Amino acid sequence: MAEALGFEVEWDNANRTVILKDKDTIVKIPVDTNQIIVNDSVFESDLKPILKNDRIMFPIANIARALGLVDGKDIIWNGATKEIIIKREILK
Repeated sequence: MAEALGFEVEWDNANRTVILKDKDTIVKIPVDTNQIIVNDSVFESDLKPILKNDRIMFPIANIARALGLVDGKDIIWNGATKEIIIKREILK
């Protein structure tokens, strides 16, 4: 999902942290906390990430909110189809 939002994805094994990078933004998601760090600003999530089968499971809406995207405008949940639409401008 992070790649679909325009990010390069890295894994910092020493710190157990996912790092997402684009032109202007660095997002760090330490697996052992409920924090999302966006360009040194810390946001608290209601859940901790889960590391399973070399994948990180984490609500994408929490990352979107930390990026400043807004529920109902940029983050849209369709309860009937159980789909989420996330709109984000990708700078290149």
